[in-house]
Amino acid sequence: MGTDTGLNFFHPGKNDQERELYVTAVACLTAGLNAHNDLVRSAVACAGNDFRLGAQEAPPAIMSLYPGPGFEAHVETIVKGGPLLGYEAKKSFADVKSRSAMPAETNAEDRNRTAPFPWCGNRFEFRAVGSSQNCAFPVAVCNTIMASGMAKLSKLIEGGTNHRDAVAALFLEAKHVIFTGKQPSSNY
Repeated sequence: MGTDTGLNFFHPGKNDQERELYVTAVACLTAGLNAHNDLVRSAVACAGNDFRLGAQEAPPAIMSLYPGPGFEAHVETIVKGGPLLGYEAKKSFADVKSRSAMPAETNAEDRNRTAPFPWCGNRFEFRAVGSSQNCAFPVAVCNTIMASGMAKLSKLIEGGTNHRDAVAALFLEAKHVIFTGKQPSSNY
């Protein structure tokens, strides 16, 4: 998902404009997922999928967003009044614990393979769709929830809220759908 000029909404970017776009896009996705969690869950519900992996792991009953613990900490900073800028997705090297192998480059954030919406370096993947399911409807739902979040942001900005505060408001209302492994919020 991106702009008509080629900017990827879900790539943290290399300059301030791209980084701000990334944070804003994640806020919109978070708001849309919060507002339409039941719709997203129903888009992937089927007997085969609901009992996948023993019905304990995938797909979860609550759809959550996994942007990584570093970004989750940045969200807390924004909600407390901090700037939209400040998060940098820096790749690092994993210690392979061997002198005969080179360190392996890792993603900027831990890549959670069981989350329904994990961030994977330049995109969010919707991993809750069943293997035998046609993905057209779930993709349409994902586009709809993103549009819903964008509409909410637009309404705030058109109402006089500045960009930073509008993004902070989206995160404040919906940050409980961000789940990076801590105890889930009781807001559901």
